[in-house]
Amino acid sequence: MGTFLVAALLAIWVSAAKAADASVGWYTKDQARAGKKLYMQHCLSCHPAGYFGPVFKAWKGERLASLYTVMAEGMPESNPGGLDREVYTQVLAYILKDVGYPRGEQPLEPGSDRFMRLVIE
Repeated sequence: MGTFLVAALLAIWVSAAKAADASVGWYTKDQARAGKKLYMQHCLSCHPAGYFGPVFKAWKGERLASLYTVMAEGMPESNPGGLDREVYTQVLAYILKDVGYPRGEQPLEPGSDRFMRLVIE
């Protein structure tokens, strides 16, 4: 009976650790709209149109949270980590829209369980 219990608990843990279902959307329309304006203001001078397609290919299989951390701690180059966390979130939502990820009803929320399970495809 003990082996069955361990196997059952392991199966539950593995299913909980799986990547979040990204088909329900990664960000909201409002987040992407706000993010576009912020991107133009804070990011465009270093990251022109088309920049993030290859970036996302290089990050394939990585957690979105890891990319967010790189952004939030290292950007903009002139003031690393100097923007409000919500600015980074909205900019990331715009970038996701720009590279073709689906929007949905749930907002992108760094630190949430769902966010921590999103994997770049």
